[in-house]
Amino acid sequence: MLASFDPPGASLSGAIRINASGEVVGGYQDSTVTNLGYIRSPSGAFTTFSLVGTGLGTVIATVNSAGSFTGYFGVAALC
Repeated sequence: MLASFDPPGASLSGAIRINASGEVVGGYQDSTVTNLGYIRSPSGAFTTFSLVGTGLGTVIATVNSAGSFTGYFGVAALC
């Protein structure tokens, strides 16, 4: 089954991985141009992640069959 969705408040979003249970992980940008990571449960509920002070945002990049996930964040270069 194919489904289209956006995290709540997203102006831009992307799904990166889906596991066998149907959990989807990825990242999105909200209306304040903040980049956040998300996990979407098979029921459609969203959990979002944002590491304070990262500057460039947070992305959830992978999820395994047990529901464990990993991701990354970016920081602005110091000038």
